[in-house]
Amino acid sequence: MRWIEGRGASNLFQVKHLHPLILAAFVLATVHGPVLAADITVSNATELQNAIAGAQGGDTILLQSGAYGDLTISGRNPGSTVVIRAATGATPVFSHVRIQNSRNWALAGIDVRPRYASGADGTNAVVLDGDYLVLEDSRINYADTIAGWSAADWLARAGNGLSMDGSHLTVRRNTFTVVDHGINNSATYALVSDNLIANFRGDGIRGLADHAVYAYNTIKNSYAVDDNHDDGFQSWSFGSGGVGTGVVRDVTLRGNTIINFEDPNQPYRSNLQGIGLFDGMFEGWVVENNLVITDHWHGISFYGAVNCRIVNNTVIDNDLAPSPDPWIMVNNHKNGTPSSGTIVRNNLATDFSLTGGVTADHNLEITMANAGAYFVNPSGGNGDYHLKPASPAIDGGIGANAPTHDRDGAPRPQRATWDIGAYEAPPPLALHGSPADHAIHLSWAVNTTLPPTATWRIIYTGPSGDPASPITGLPEPIRSQSLTGLTNYTLYAITLNAMLDGAPVLTDTVTVMPTDRIVVLPQIAR
Repeated sequence: MRWIEGRGASNLFQVKHLHPLILAAFVLATVHGPVLAADITVSNATELQNAIAGAQGGDTILLQSGAYGDLTISGRNPGSTVVIRAATGATPVFSHVRIQNSRNWALAGIDVRPRYASGADGTNAVVLDGDYLVLEDSRINYADTIAGWSAADWLARAGNGLSMDGSHLTVRRNTFTVVDHGINNSATYALVSDNLIANFRGDGIRGLADHAVYAYNTIKNSYAVDDNHDDGFQSWSFGSGGVGTGVVRDVTLRGNTIINFEDPNQPYRSNLQGIGLFDGMFEGWVVENNLVITDHWHGISFYGAVNCRIVNNTVIDNDLAPSPDPWIMVNNHKNGTPSSGTIVRNNLATDFSLTGGVTADHNLEITMANAGAYFVNPSGGNGDYHLKPASPAIDGGIGANAPTHDRDGAPRPQRATWDIGAYEAPPPLALHGSPADHAIHLSWAVNTTLPPTATWRIIYTGPSGDPASPITGLPEPIRSQSLTGLTNYTLYAITLNAMLDGAPVLTDTVTVMPTDRIVVLPQIAR
C-alpha cells in the first residue's frame, strides 16, 4: 500500500464511500502524514530530489539504474530513517554525495564515482555530517583502473573516500578503491565495520572521535606517492594546545586486517605503518584480534596509552628481510607523559617495545625465519595466518581480559585455554550431533593428520539403538554415522574416539536429545 498519493485533502473524494472508521483514519493520514511508509521509485536526479523533498520517516526511495550526478541533502531531519537504496538489480551512479546538518538518512547499494583529470586532492567522494546516518553496501572509487598511473596521476586524480562527522553514524560493507584517505571519522558513537579499503595513497582509516568501533575492516595495498606517512589506521588527539594535547576515549579496533601490499612488484609500494597512535592520550582503547602484515616498524604503536587493552593480535613482517620487524609498542606520550594501566596480552608479533605502565604477559615474539612453525602459510600479504595444528601458540594464552571470539568469530577457547594471536585454532576433533525422530545424525571434523591405520570408535549412553554401543572399527576416512531406533526425549551422551593401536588418540563428546518435534529446539550440549 502506498500513501504517497494520498497526502493531500483533495483526494478525499476518492474514498467518500468507505466505512466511517476507515474514512476517519484516512483523514488523519492526510492531515498528519501517512500511516504506512511509502516505497518511491525514481529513475533520474530530478525525480530523486522531488522524492527527498516529500519523504517522511520510514519511506524508502528506490533508485533505478542511471547517472544521478551530485546528491546533496541539507537540513532534512525526518522523524525516523528514510532509506535511499538501489532497486533490485539496479546500478545507480553518483558523482559525489553530501549529507549535512541532517539526521535519519540511510544510503545503500549505490556507486559513487568522482572523476577528475586534475584537482582531486582534498576532495571527498562522500560526506556524512549529522546524526544517525548510514552508508552501506556501496562502492566508492575515483577510477576504474590505475594501470600506468604515475605519482602525479595519483595526486591529481584520487581524492578521499568518506568524511564522517556528527554522532551515531554507521558505515558498513562498503568498498573504497583508488582513494587518498579511505575513511576519515570525526563522529562520536560511530560504527565502521566490514569495509574494504584497497589501493589508497594516504591513510586507510583515520579515527579521531570518542566512543567509536572499527571492526572487521580490510585495508590493503598502499601507494607511496607523496610525503605522507601512510597508516592503515591512524588516530591523534586534539586539545586546546593543538594536536597531541587532548584525549581520544573508548575506541575499539577489533578483527581488522591491514596489509601494506599483496604484490611485491606493486609500483610505489609503501612502507605502511599498521596502527599508528602517535599523539595521545588514548584512554580506554581495546585493540584485539587484529592482523597486521607490514614491513614497517610500527605494527601497533601507542604513544600515550591509559587503561588500554592490546590483546590477541598478530603482527607480522610482509617479507623475510631481517629488518624492520613490525612491533607492538606502548610508549610514553611525545611530551613525556607516561602510559599507565595498559594490558598487552596473548599477542603474536615479530617484536615488542614496551615501556612502564604496561602489564605484559603470554605474548610470543617470533622471527619470520621460524614463522612456518606457527602459521598455515606465512607468505606475505597473500599468506594464511591461521595457526597450524601443532603451532606453539596453541593454548599459550589466558582468558583474563581476552576476547571471547577470534578474528573469524570462532569461540575462544577451543581447547584447554586461549591461543595466542588473532586466530583460535580449531580443536583436533570436533563432533557434532543433529537430533531427528528416534535418531541422531553424527558428523565430525578432523583438524590434524591421522595415520591411515587409525579407526573410529563411538560409545553412547542411553537406551540402545542401531547400531548398539560401542561401534568400533570404523575406517579413518569416515566422517559421519547415524544412530537410529533411539528413544525420543532421552539425552544421549555420545563419545567419539580416534583409535590407534587400541588406544584413543583423539576424543570429543556431545549430548543430544532425539525428538519428533521440529518446532521445539532440541537440547544439544557439549
